Amino acid sequence: DGSELTWRAGNWLLGPNLMDRWWGPGQQSSLILSNNARPIPALMLDRATSVPFRMRGLRWIGPWRFTAMLGRAEGSRQDVGHPYVMGMRLELRPRPWLEFAAQRTAIFCGEGRACGASVFWKMLLGHDNRGINTDGETEPGNGLAGFDLRVKLPGPLPLALYTQMIGEDVHDYMPVKYLGLFGAELGGLSDRGAAWRAHIEYSDTTCSFWRHTHGDPPPKFGCAYNSGVYPIDGYRYYRQSIGHSTDNDSRLWNLGWRYAPAAGGEWTLKVLKGDLNRGGDVLNRLAPVPTQYRALQLGWRADLGHAGTLGLQLGAQRLQPRGEARHTSAFGFLDWQRPL
Repeated sequence: DGSELTWRAGNWLLGPNLMDRWWGPGQQSSLILSNNARPIPALMLDRATSVPFRMRGLRWIGPWRFTAMLGRAEGSRQDVGHPYVMGMRLELRPRPWLEFAAQRTAIFCGEGRACGASVFWKMLLGHDNRGINTDGETEPGNGLAGFDLRVKLPGPLPLALYTQMIGEDVHDYMPVKYLGLFGAELGGLSDRGAAWRAHIEYSDTTCSFWRHTHGDPPPKFGCAYNSGVYPIDGYRYYRQSIGHSTDNDSRLWNLGWRYAPAAGGEWTLKVLKGDLNRGGDVLNRLAPVPTQYRALQLGWRADLGHAGTLGLQLGAQRLQPRGEARHTSAFGFLDWQRPL
C-alpha cells in the first residue's frame, strides 16, 4: 500500500498505484471514496497541475482537475470474486470562493459474470440498476454518482460551507436515492504563525436520507453500499466500506479542531456522536445491529526531520447496541513513518 509508478506526459500523469484516495470535501469521511478500506490496485490517470484552459470560451471554468481510475479487487469476496472498480472525478473552481466536483464510481464484472466493452459502456451510462435493466442478469454492476460543493463565505472570518450528495441508484440518467454530507469549517493564522482549523460535520448514509423515519415514504434502509449484483459484499473491499467509514444507514456528527504550531507538528481533537446501522442491516460491517456511538479522540504528530514523523492518538469510545449493555473502552495508537 502506498506504492506508485507514474509516467508524466505534458500535464498528465499515468500509472499503476496502490494509493489512498479521498474524493470530497468531508473532514471525517467521504460518501463515495475514502481511505476507510485499503487502497485498490488501479491504473490512474490524473492532471499534474490544476491550471485553467487557455481557450477563451473555457477560461471561466478556472483551475480544473480530472481523475480516472480502473482497478481490480484483490482478496476473496463472499459473492463475486475479483470485480473491476472504476472511478472518475472532475473538479472545477470557476471562482476563488467556489469549488464544484462531480464523480462516478462503479463495481462491475467479476468471476462468473459477463464482462466486455458493452458491459463497460452500460455501466458508464448508468444502466446499472433494475430501474433500467428489468432482467437482473443484464445489470453490469453497482455504481454511485453525485457531486460536492464548497463555498468560502465573504467577510472577516475565513468560513467555508461544504456538502456532498451521492446517489446510490440512477433514474433517467441522473443519480437518485441520495446520501448526504454537510459541514462548515473555520480557520486562520495566529500572530505567532500557528495555523488552526475547526469544523463541524454531519453525514447520513441512508438512501433518501431527508425523509422522516416514520414518514410515508420513509428513507430506504439497507440500500446504500448494497447491491443485487453483489448481494453480500456490495460496495466494499476486504469487507470495509469503500465509501463512508460508518457503512450504511448511519448518522454521524463530528466536531473537530486542528492546531499546527509555527515550530512544526500538529495537535488534533475530535468529538464524534453517531447512530450506526439504524435499519439493522446484517450486511453492515461496522455495527451488526443498531448502535449508539460516542467517541473522543486526541492526536499529536511531530516532524522528526530525516528520521520521519512520529504520531500518537489517544481516545475513548462508548458503544451501546440496541437491547444490550453499554460498553466503554479506551484506545491508543503510536506510529512512526519514514520515507525510504
